Amino acid sequence: MDLKELLNAHRYYAVKDDDKEITFYFELRDATSTENLEYRRRLSKVAFKNGKLESSADALNAALWLLDKIKVKVEYSNGTAERAEVPDDLFHEIPEMTRFWAINRYLKATEGEEVEIQKN
Repeated sequence: MDLKELLNAHRYYAVKDDDKEITFYFELRDATSTENLEYRRRLSKVAFKNGKLESSADALNAALWLLDKIKVKVEYSNGTAERAEVPDDLFHEIPEMTRFWAINRYLKATEGEEVEIQKN
């Protein structure tokens, strides 16, 4: 796989809900620069309520907004190996915490980690 293919590869995350015996499979693409900037803008919004500074609704929902933008496909399985696609009109019926888990895994994976460089 060349560098261009590696940089444009999709990311895959699976989330299992043991109580309902259902697994959701999220296929996500990388956010564009515009989407990334809008996500960060939404994340930094605050509101002044009752004399206190609080995170705004936009800030609290910024991660879910980004998930809506970068999801390629979402599938589910109810305990079998066979998967079915989640229709767009039912995507928001997936529990919010399940969707948060998927986007948080993506955000953690894309932030990278520091690596020590060794001199030759």
